[in-house]
Amino acid sequence: MGSFKSVDNIPDIQYVEYRDTLYYNKYKYRAKFHLYGLRRSTFHKSINDLIDRLTLDEEEFKGKGFGISVYPNSYYSTIAIKESRQIYDNIASLSKFMDWHNIQKRQKDTLFRIEHNDASVFSNDLELLKTLADIFDGDISNISFTQAIPADLIGVKTFIKEPKHKFRVYIRSKIVPEDFRKTFSKILKTNKKTLFPSNSFRDWLTQKRPGYVWSYSNRYLHSSYYIDYDDESMITYLALMYGDILGKKYRLEKRPDTE
Repeated sequence: MGSFKSVDNIPDIQYVEYRDTLYYNKYKYRAKFHLYGLRRSTFHKSINDLIDRLTLDEEEFKGKGFGISVYPNSYYSTIAIKESRQIYDNIASLSKFMDWHNIQKRQKDTLFRIEHNDASVFSNDLELLKTLADIFDGDISNISFTQAIPADLIGVKTFIKEPKHKFRVYIRSKIVPEDFRKTFSKILKTNKKTLFPSNSFRDWLTQKRPGYVWSYSNRYLHSSYYIDYDDESMITYLALMYGDILGKKYRLEKRPDTE
């Protein structure tokens, strides 16, 4: 995992993530935690609304079995009794989270991303994120904290004509595993509209020698190879899988006209 590392030398931080930019170009820290029932809580403004919803679903299941419930101003698939009861087990924590969430939404200095029952909360205030531990009665071990470390572009490459793409990352000189050509080619094929390898790198990746036993010289990446891209998030995507082969990064610009 080239850009995501576990650390023990930064107070209160379990991981650092090396990125081109801060999270969403703004936030330095991310807190992540799992809490069963989160995905249901996002549809409600208060814990009482959520409890009412669960109660209605329990009554419907007992009376009619599985189906679709239609409530005023909302349309939901029915919550199974088993799920409802698991949510009830966490109702105190969900109540604290919803209160915390509502306060921070008004302050507008955090960003929330909730996927199923996992939450990511982004902020520049680590002490604020640490107060999320109140959701778990002060047990901060239920939360992991990551610090984003932006890696500024090393330099700018200029061209006489307008370059086709915005950024470039060079490949390190390195011996790679035998299956590298195959696995990396798949990534480029999947992202053929967003990742653009140099001709020399593409030629190297597509070398085919039936029956040939690879020697180290044939598994050697050259520092002249590079990949162009336009979306800065693509470099983070690459780094998560192949961070050890990525070298210097540049912004590509047209050379200023001079008279």
